[in-house]
Amino acid sequence: MSRYWTGLRVGFEVVKTGTRTPNKAKIEIWNLTKDSSAAFQEKDAVVRLSAGYGSPLDLFLGDCDKAVREQQGVDFVTKIEASDGGRKFRTGFVSQTFSVGSTTSQMLSVLAAAAGLGVGYVVGLREVAITQPLVL
Repeated sequence: MSRYWTGLRVGFEVVKTGTRTPNKAKIEIWNLTKDSSAAFQEKDAVVRLSAGYGSPLDLFLGDCDKAVREQQGVDFVTKIEASDGGRKFRTGFVSQTFSVGSTTSQMLSVLAAAAGLGVGYVVGLREVAITQPLVL
């Protein structure tokens, strides 16, 4: 079930890393209803953060790792911690065998697909064919 909110007070911090760990976001949303706030606590909840005028740009898309609703004075603030691909990063498993001649880009594509992820933009990957079978 998708939900969409506009016109709310929102604070956020998105940290994008160049490392193999997932990017992270901390998002605070003021005065969501209890029901709306509870949506972030559902199993496999996903959060998309978009901002801007006219045609908002996506700033973050990821798994909701933690969400709490707390009262601050007269306001209720929903605090969300999320990571892109975090759930797959923590729980992923792959069992794959590559034959002689498999290339690094072929192996990366197979592994990404097994994790349900796209390859994305890869910089600095040398294209090499393996000379021995490889089991992961």
